[in-house]
Amino acid sequence: MPEDIHARIAARAAFLVSPEGKAEAQARADEMSKRVNVRARNRIAAVAASAPTAKQRVLWLRKLADIPGIAAQGISACSKPQEDGDCSHCCYMGVLVAEADARVIAQATGARMVEPAPDRVLSAEAMAQRTPEEHAAWAVDKFKHVPCTFLKDKRCSIYEHRPIACRLHLSVDRDNLMCRKEAENMEVIPYFNHGGEYAVALMAFGRNGRMADIRDWFPTDERKA
Repeated sequence: MPEDIHARIAARAAFLVSPEGKAEAQARADEMSKRVNVRARNRIAAVAASAPTAKQRVLWLRKLADIPGIAAQGISACSKPQEDGDCSHCCYMGVLVAEADARVIAQATGARMVEPAPDRVLSAEAMAQRTPEEHAAWAVDKFKHVPCTFLKDKRCSIYEHRPIACRLHLSVDRDNLMCRKEAENMEVIPYFNHGGEYAVALMAFGRNGRMADIRDWFPTDERKA
């Protein structure tokens, strides 16, 4: 490689925490916010929150989660061609999935869903009370650099049915450099603020709705069984 990847990552990390880097990321986020179809978002959020069944809530919440992604086209690092030809780096991160979302995935794909270990399950309320640092430590503890069960040939094999968390995962960095596994300081990655969508999801799933990593619900060895 013509330039050491670790040197590039270190330089980018330093830039992202600088005033200039924060301003650059904020400008991208602001542009995305301007593109969001607010009327559609509010309408879908209301329907999702009042949907009569868990499956219907999940399907409407996925539609809600897709709205920022549409606005992010050409702005978010996740929507741009990548230097390394690979945008599956986020598939090696923790992905917190509600039980209802996991059940819809299982029904749609035929994947075998299992009961996670008790210490791997969080209630929606407990998750909301954790700091980002606490949640990151919990997610990374078991699955750091472990590929998602559904990652095949650097592509999501269930993309049409991917969970809400994946749809809301939008980096506003200029490219995927800081998402790569060589970057140990991923906490500096600037993400689009989708707190409103998460708030609707938490309300729809309830305070006691159970959540776990997608690899807890769908272990790789279960898919091969």
